[in-house]
Amino acid sequence: MIFNRVTDPQWEPAKRQIALLNQKMKCQIELVDLADQTYLKSSIENSQILCNATSVGMGKLADLSLVNDPSWFHSDMVVVDAVYEPRETKLMRIAESAGVEHVFNGLELLIQQGAESFKLWTGHEMPIDEVRNLLN
Repeated sequence: MIFNRVTDPQWEPAKRQIALLNQKMKCQIELVDLADQTYLKSSIENSQILCNATSVGMGKLADLSLVNDPSWFHSDMVVVDAVYEPRETKLMRIAESAGVEHVFNGLELLIQQGAESFKLWTGHEMPIDEVRNLLN
């Protein structure tokens, strides 16, 4: 399930991409308006994984979260925020306050994307452990 705002300029392109993916996948992806908070809450409560792949929680949006109510989470789910700076986002703090045991930021995603780019550009493996140590 993907949530976005109908007013976002990427809404229509996202609908087209999702339609193409749904033709090729066994599971179905659904695009839902983020304004439908009732549906968002129900979806989170019934999910095993929540991944925020937006910039909400980063930069000028650091004080924001797409989910503000800890009761929407359950302790046995996984919450991933693709944001890597700040290292702990508002979404992560809310999930942790709800007792979610598996909460991750986007730092490892950034490292792995960098490693793939490094290999494409140089033909060499990036020293992932060294980079990870420098960033921690």
